[in-house]
Amino acid sequence: MNADEGAEPARQIRKRGYQKKVSLISGTKMRDVSQAESMLEGTIAAAAEVDPRVTKIEFQPLTFDLNTGRAYASKKKMFETLSEQGYKPWAYTPDFRLTLANGEKLLVEGKARRWLDAHPRFELVIETVHKLGHRLMLITDEMFSDESTRALRTLKPHVAQAPDVAAIAKIKAHLELGPAEFRRLLEATGTSQRDLFGAIISGAAVFDPISTPLRPSTLISPGTGELDHLKVLPI
Repeated sequence: MNADEGAEPARQIRKRGYQKKVSLISGTKMRDVSQAESMLEGTIAAAAEVDPRVTKIEFQPLTFDLNTGRAYASKKKMFETLSEQGYKPWAYTPDFRLTLANGEKLLVEGKARRWLDAHPRFELVIETVHKLGHRLMLITDEMFSDESTRALRTLKPHVAQAPDVAAIAKIKAHLELGPAEFRRLLEATGTSQRDLFGAIISGAAVFDPISTPLRPSTLISPGTGELDHLKVLPI
């Protein structure tokens, strides 16, 4: 695909006077502070930050004219280019482009199930992007419960924090005796929640943020350094 480079991203970043209600999000895998325009977008970004298979997160990185297959750096750039041709493009801008550890680029679209039910023709967009040779993953709000959303957003900031090696060693040593409740593990080791979240991010401790609510009574299992429990996206 040909893409116009050097233009602004498809979504404005912290533009003064922008009236739409948004949440601002940043992370170790994101270049700038970006706008998540829905709870689902914010949760997908948090999941991508936590998922070790993802190395880079881009918000609305390009816009396609699905009629021609041409890609532009932004919707604005596309319309500027085509405005004098008397031609109306079929514009589509994915919510994210993720770069995976294996180098693959993955486009991601987040939509509420209710919206999809009201717009059945959106399936044609997905099909067309696939026919153009791109991998596009559709994620709905059905994937994330309130509990998993809370857990992912809780874990996300700890991806960027340097782990306390000594504290994690205490947690790991205690877990060698077997799984322990979140609260009791902290009490037994004299460590903090931050330390335990760091242990989970590092693989020294295991907790499934998608299927298990994060509570004081949550059972934390011993880890081996593997990060399978953090592979939270359906990649």
